[in-house]
Amino acid sequence: MPIVKITSLAFGGDGVARTDDGCVVFVPFTAPGDEVEIAITEQRKSFARGQLVRVITPGPGRTTPVCRHFGRCGGCAYQHLTYEAEFAAKQSQLRESLERLGGFRDLPSQIPETPAP
Repeated sequence: MPIVKITSLAFGGDGVARTDDGCVVFVPFTAPGDEVEIAITEQRKSFARGQLVRVITPGPGRTTPVCRHFGRCGGCAYQHLTYEAEFAAKQSQLRESLERLGGFRDLPSQIPETPAP
């Protein structure tokens, strides 16, 4: 089973990594910086999907989920992240969407934080 390093989070919360042969693989329930063992569950032409087998070394933004149903019900995709790591991931996803899909350039270096009540 491959061992990969999670480099970022895709929109929706799946971790993004590359296998030794350069294939991009999306792995749910992982955090940036995690070194993980995965099982490839789906292989496509340009990417793969994997299942987390075990966390070898946790990334700095990983935390223990508070919900006992985390990972089963699908209602809380980011609960394994600290608040700071979740915010950074969402900010990165927003920036990428605005630049790549919206064509915006020269965005401010920091998008203001507005926590939900």
